[in-house]
Order: sequence, then structure tokens, then C-alpha cells
Amino acid sequence: MNVEFKKVLADWPESYTLNIKRALVVTLAFFNLLVYLSPRIEVHPDQKPPPQITITAENIPVTRQIRRTPPPPKPTVPVPSEDESIPEDVTIEETTLKYTNIFADTPDGIQAP
Repeated sequence: MNVEFKKVLADWPESYTLNIKRALVVTLAFFNLLVYLSPRIEVHPDQKPPPQITITAENIPVTRQIRRTPPPPKPTVPVPSEDESIPEDVTIEETTLKYTNIFADTPDGIQAP
């Protein structure tokens, strides 16, 4: 039994191309038969008169292109200065904000978060 199985496996590559060709012929025959037996469809396009196209020439006034304004100048790059009148370290003082309750006078239906 084991020998026969090996023989079948050994024959498989030889019959592979033959099996592919047979499958191709059967498939093509099936689709040809399917197309041959399918019902005929008759298409009748609607006979509509061609649309009337009218072309009118209008006098369009000549326009002129306005020159673009030149772009603004590029900003200058700051250059370090050795002038003694300019302080080296400029700091911003701390600011405190006064908080007031903006929801103090709201009606009862609206609640503050």
C-alpha cells in the first residue's frame, strides 16, 4: 500500500500540466455554452432629436492686470550690541491678577463650575 501511494505522488508532477490543460478546455467549453444558451438582449436606444445649440457672441470689455504690490521688507536680524546703555538682563516683573467671581449675579438655573 505504501509503495502505491509513493507511485501516485511520483506521477503527480508529470500529469500536472495535462490536468491544467484539461481544466482549461472544460472551463472554456462551459463558458462558451453558457454564452450560447443565454437569452438575447435587444437594446433600442431612445430616438431623441439632437439638442439645439445656440452660440451668441458678446462683446467683453478688455481687462488689465494690476501690478502686485511688492512684498514687505524682511525683518532685520538683531545684532548683539556692546552699548552700555542697554541693560544685559531685562526681566519682566511678576504680575498678579485680581480674580472676581463672574458668576456671583447669575440666576438660580445656572450654576458656577
